[in-house]
Parts: sequence; structure tokens; C-alpha cells
Amino acid sequence: MSRPSHNLPTRDKPQLLLSFWAKLGSATYPESFHPLLFHLLDVAAVARQLWDEVLHRP
Repeated sequence: MSRPSHNLPTRDKPQLLLSFWAKLGSATYPESFHPLLFHLLDVAAVARQLWDEVLHRP
């Protein structure tokens, strides 16, 4: 198995970031998946809301 190249052209990098997936649920890859980048953004938004609304003490 070859190692991925980190010297990809700039135009290929966004596609590479979206190729890592976090969840499939009951679906099958590649028809449906939740990209890892989007999952991390979702988790950050939920963590922020929890901090602001529940955990933060003024």
C-alpha cells in the first residue's frame, strides 16, 4: 500500500478533505456519507451551544 502524497496540487486539496468520512448511519459509502470536516464543524457548534447555555458560569 502506498502512502498518500502531501504534495497535491492546490485544486485537489478541497476534494481530499471531503474524502474522509465520519458517519454513514444506515447508508452505504459512497452513495451517502457525512464528511469528517462537516462532522467536526457540527461537533464544534454543539460544544459551543452547550458551553454558552449550560456549562458556562458567569
